[in-house]
Amino acid sequence: MKRLLFTLLLFGQGFLFQLTHANDLNITISDPAIGTRNALTQTVPINFTVSWKNSWRVNGGQNNWDAVWLFVKFRNLNHDYWQHASLTFDSGHSASGATIESSDDTGTGVSKGVFLYSALEKSQGDASYDVTLQWEYGKDNQGDNDTFEVQIFGIEMVYVPTGQFYLGTPDNESYSFHMYYENGGGTIQRNIPYTVDSEDAITIGTTAGNLYYNTSNLSGTLQDGTLPADYPKGYQAFYCMKYEITQSQYADFLNTLSSGQLVECHINSFVLYRNNLEKSGDTYSSSTPSVPQGFMTANNLLSYLDWAALRPMTELEFEKACRGTLPAVGLEFPWGTTDVVTDILEISSGGTENEVISTGYSTTAGNANYYTITKDNINSPTRVGIFADHLSSTGRVTAGATYYGIMDMGGNIFETCVSVANADGRAYTGIHGDGALDNAGNHNTANWPGPYTISDANDTAETGDKGLGQRGGGFRTIETFMYTSARTYAAFYNGGNGYGGGRGVRTAP
Repeated sequence: MKRLLFTLLLFGQGFLFQLTHANDLNITISDPAIGTRNALTQTVPINFTVSWKNSWRVNGGQNNWDAVWLFVKFRNLNHDYWQHASLTFDSGHSASGATIESSDDTGTGVSKGVFLYSALEKSQGDASYDVTLQWEYGKDNQGDNDTFEVQIFGIEMVYVPTGQFYLGTPDNESYSFHMYYENGGGTIQRNIPYTVDSEDAITIGTTAGNLYYNTSNLSGTLQDGTLPADYPKGYQAFYCMKYEITQSQYADFLNTLSSGQLVECHINSFVLYRNNLEKSGDTYSSSTPSVPQGFMTANNLLSYLDWAALRPMTELEFEKACRGTLPAVGLEFPWGTTDVVTDILEISSGGTENEVISTGYSTTAGNANYYTITKDNINSPTRVGIFADHLSSTGRVTAGATYYGIMDMGGNIFETCVSVANADGRAYTGIHGDGALDNAGNHNTANWPGPYTISDANDTAETGDKGLGQRGGGFRTIETFMYTSARTYAAFYNGGNGYGGGRGVRTAP
């Protein structure tokens, strides 16, 4: 992630803004400026331009779009810590040619960020919008004559619409979901997908028509019971990060934390598996900014999502994001077919934003970074979205994209999900992060899994009894882990060997 620092002096208004804007992979945030302060309402507009590549909006089929989640951090220059800015809820914002959506998470009339996407029902290509966000600095207990440093952050997201979908497939993927049914001989049938058609509570157990799955220490041991109505099931619309959390994004997160919070959230640099997160002086950066951040502990991931005012996805949302509303296909991958690249993959321009597949790319099967085809050369995560722009002529399958256009849900880095198969997972209610961590650097959002108790911030393997699990496989697992319905690690989080990482979601406004 590139960083540019602007200093803007506003004489006579009591503000000195040092605007830092972060460019994330395909996103460019430029030309920041501060409008006229309103002392009566204690608000001030923040103006800037947002541009990103490969944007779309469609009103048929998937009926969805990509968006940018925008949020603001500020530091009062009388203090040495950063805070999350409160933005006006549902008013005071504008964008040329774009729609802005926000939600009031706290019931106080402010939002933690906004979604920005094309106002045109049919659009495709690079996007650029002039944006104004209104900061309610009074709601953040800041004075009219205070001075600030302000940072604007943008994360690419994909809209997953409301609608029913299927869990499991007609086949027997590892510990997969299915509808409970016994044939005449008393044998449990695992070939009937379970339909999710609302956000109502789901009964799990051995009664015909219930949701069911086999259990293990790694996939979860809790079986009979109820998945409460508050547990996000994927039926309701939500936004999912288009890409996994990158090293540049994690570096930007670390650069806003206090020294006490960094003790928990710091990740050591390892030569192994392209983890190049480094600290020089007081600033974190990475020489491979577009490569996913691995070696995250469960606490690291949850803290990042809380800081960004997002939340972890559930197992059910993972399958919805991959399969969409299509019928379930046995042994299908997130790109919707049973075919996967088998040639050895090699890369060129390694570590740069232009990193591409130079050898082995399939023009017919789904492309993904998994152990069988990369173990002898790449053997590490690759640039997020690397398969989507190969020779600028990819479709869903060859791009390795989900039904809704989300990248790398199979392979690369495991996707972290809230488990169905243990008590802490079922207690999850989908509350969004509030942008703030506790003094130790842990998330502090109610009903989230954890925080995990571990002896060191860089411990790699963590027990699976705190609600989190991993889906979708990674660069060090074989292809069967990438099946959309495979649940081998559905209640186990392993941050070692570069596995730990993932992405966040947010319930749609």
